[in-house]
Amino acid sequence: PDNVLATAWVDGVEVRPSEELLATIRDYFALETSLAPLYEQWAAADATCCLLATGFPGLRVLRQDPLECLFSFICSSNNNIARIAQMIEALCVTYGIRLGKVGIYDFHSFPTLEALL
Repeated sequence: PDNVLATAWVDGVEVRPSEELLATIRDYFALETSLAPLYEQWAAADATCCLLATGFPGLRVLRQDPLECLFSFICSSNNNIARIAQMIEALCVTYGIRLGKVGIYDFHSFPTLEALL
């Protein structure tokens, strides 16, 4: 899809997103993948997926980094979404690379396995 809307900031200044950033967004959200066949496949495997697809059109499986996905899953045990986000944020701030700042918010990458060890 060519209709990806995104905003980018460099040193706190809003700039036009690069083609590389837009390509990364398309890949992360798997925007080139048609949803209808996936919804049919998921609904055939699990009735709950059918309800989710109907109730949340555009629902997608992200192409999240496997390490980040694993740590998010581990943190999810007996926790709520706010607590999970807080734990992942703490990992990123402590061990990740600072990516930049927007307003008062600093953004960090998810750390590499080497950084976590």
